[in-house]
Amino acid sequence: MQEFCLQDTDFQRVKRYANKNSIDLLVLDVNGVRDGYYCRKYKFIYNLLEAEQKHFLPDLILEIEKAYIVDRSSTIEQSVKAYFKNKNLIFGDAQKDKLASGMAHSEITPQALRFLKSLKTNFVIYTSLSDDQVTASMGDLGYDLYSRDQYAELKPSSKNLIHLSELYSVDNKKVCVVGDGLVDDLMPASLIGMHTILATPYARSLIGSAKGWTLFLLAVNI
Repeated sequence: MQEFCLQDTDFQRVKRYANKNSIDLLVLDVNGVRDGYYCRKYKFIYNLLEAEQKHFLPDLILEIEKAYIVDRSSTIEQSVKAYFKNKNLIFGDAQKDKLASGMAHSEITPQALRFLKSLKTNFVIYTSLSDDQVTASMGDLGYDLYSRDQYAELKPSSKNLIHLSELYSVDNKKVCVVGDGLVDDLMPASLIGMHTILATPYARSLIGSAKGWTLFLLAVNI
């Protein structure tokens, strides 16, 4: 597994990895091509915590991912508020403003568009958003999109990824999934032999914790 926070300057690293491993299809979680949204998502969550609370960050992120898996209707906002309440942490106006600002959608950068259009490798955007939500937040993408409107089943799902490989007539070993979700994006891909690139700098603290492994087992057994 490759690990880095995918910024504009890192696109060439993806390209080199794809070329080196003879990747025929890139499956990019929508946050993998937004303007740093996946990095900002974790940064604003970090900033919600006071200095003496920073050690809660891995636990909070894991709770958000667990809520996504267990309660399909749960949002980041709901998970954050529930976590603060359960931990008896103050969720005041400052936290509300930071949460609202952090959840604002960003657009795909011109650099990302140029990179994607320059690829000789096929690619598809893979997202838990609906077609309408993607259009509302990022406009008409103008390239292949696999949204929840086309899902075989909700994320996390190996079945969705198998469907994509079959749709493009590509062997699983020639597919690389790029995303910021350990459980909903990369775990299902890894289970069926696809390459994975984790686009977040916060993975080590998650993977290195006992709760992180518990979450993986939970996902595998759903």
